[in-house]
Amino acid sequence: MSVLSTLALLVTTAAVKSRPKADRTAELETEIVGLKIDLAGARRDLDHALSERDALREELARRLLRHGDHPRQQIPAGPDFRPPVPLGGQHIGQLAQQNGLQQAQAQALLNQAVMQQQYAAMQNGQYLQGLIQHQGLLGAQGLAQSLNPEMWCNCVPSRAQVWASGVGG
Repeated sequence: MSVLSTLALLVTTAAVKSRPKADRTAELETEIVGLKIDLAGARRDLDHALSERDALREELARRLLRHGDHPRQQIPAGPDFRPPVPLGGQHIGQLAQQNGLQQAQAQALLNQAVMQQQYAAMQNGQYLQGLIQHQGLLGAQGLAQSLNPEMWCNCVPSRAQVWASGVGG
């Protein structure tokens, strides 16, 4: 290397090293402030995205409760008779009270139906008694046979049965 190139190398190195440190500190401080601003913006964007995600999850949960387990499930055209989903302890108490009232109503309807059947059976029994008395013994036997199908037979004996009974000889 020549003397001039060595001097040039030393001068450039000294010029770079002799740069004031205050300028470099100021640059780093402005860069840090810029990074802090970018970080605050990124945190705002993240918070906004998380709140949107939560809102979408709540909407999805509401729609799934309303439409069943699968979002593409076919929904019947009629009204939805399913009970509402319980949200709290008070709501569960209301559901239990409604359930008790519905069971009481169903029991009352069942008792009424049983009484109607008993009344109809009683009327049918009285009708059959009158019919038996009116028709006489032969009609009563026919009626009794029709009420008990095991005792009644509408059978015609075969030719072999007629000849085996000894009619002809």
